[in-house]
Amino acid sequence: MIFVTLGSQKFQFNRLLIEIDRLIEEGKITEKVFAQTGYSEYKDKNYKFNNHDNFSYDDLYKSYKYESSNISAVWGNAKKRKKRNKKVKKYNKFFSYNCTERKNKNFSYKDFSYSNSYNTRFTNSIFYGNSFYKATMKYCGFNGCKFSFIEFKSVNFRGCRFKGAHFENVIFENCNLSNTHFQNATFQNVYLVNTSLKSAKGIQDKDILTNITNSSLKLSLTPQLLEVIEESKTNPYIIASGTIFQKKKGHLSNAQKRAEKLLPKQERKRLQRERQTKLLAQAKQMSFNKVSIISLLDNFTEIEVAQGLHLATLSIDKDFSSLSYFIPYIKKANSIN
Repeated sequence: MIFVTLGSQKFQFNRLLIEIDRLIEEGKITEKVFAQTGYSEYKDKNYKFNNHDNFSYDDLYKSYKYESSNISAVWGNAKKRKKRNKKVKKYNKFFSYNCTERKNKNFSYKDFSYSNSYNTRFTNSIFYGNSFYKATMKYCGFNGCKFSFIEFKSVNFRGCRFKGAHFENVIFENCNLSNTHFQNATFQNVYLVNTSLKSAKGIQDKDILTNITNSSLKLSLTPQLLEVIEESKTNPYIIASGTIFQKKKGHLSNAQKRAEKLLPKQERKRLQRERQTKLLAQAKQMSFNKVSIISLLDNFTEIEVAQGLHLATLSIDKDFSSLSYFIPYIKKANSIN
């Protein structure tokens, strides 16, 4: 079906309507045609029309019931696709700061995932066991900060300052470090995964940072540790954390988790069971995160990690988001103070 509309301006467009009639008579247009002719005086011979006074889309539907049903279906499906494809950007407002001072704070174990901070000074603050998954921290100041047991995953640090900061057991994975400043910063057991230091400034000896990729990394582990890693796939909280295994799409953001807490208890449990069932089904195809295991092995032996991971698999019953969450279990399983 062809729909022609000439609008409501007081101008005629007779030559277009005449041409459509001619093409229909010559058989070059075979589809049904409906025209809103506006102020044109030409009376169409081979197709239905209406003028500017009383035209409505109902006329289109009434004139061609079969075509209108198809049009409705197309328009309806287009709206559904638009709604379905519309991406709702996750946002963590609780740890998002804009042009403010957050100096000398202890942010240990705080979840900065999906947060958005700009031009904020975190000078001399402590970060331990944090999650920064897909956080944006543009032009922030981290001078003198201490970072321990942290995984920076898909974080935008563009223009940030880390002068005199200390990094220990830290992973930068798929991060943007363009125009960052690391003068006098110190590093211990720091790994870069698919992260470039090309435009980072102030790092004197880049060899102290291990630049690797998960796919090319070769890691030889004992059968005992491999068996325990496979066993940990039975714990949905470990899978969902994205620490030991590669994080998949579809996990809840912090905002979604908080919104879910507002639901009735039975509804929360039902949603949680459905999510855990789905995660356990996905776990069979998941590969473990080699860099995370290496980070643990920098501080403990393979036997200690295996025993601690086994205890964590049996014990963890709530959500977490940082690799540091396993450390108390490793110490407890091996009686380490």
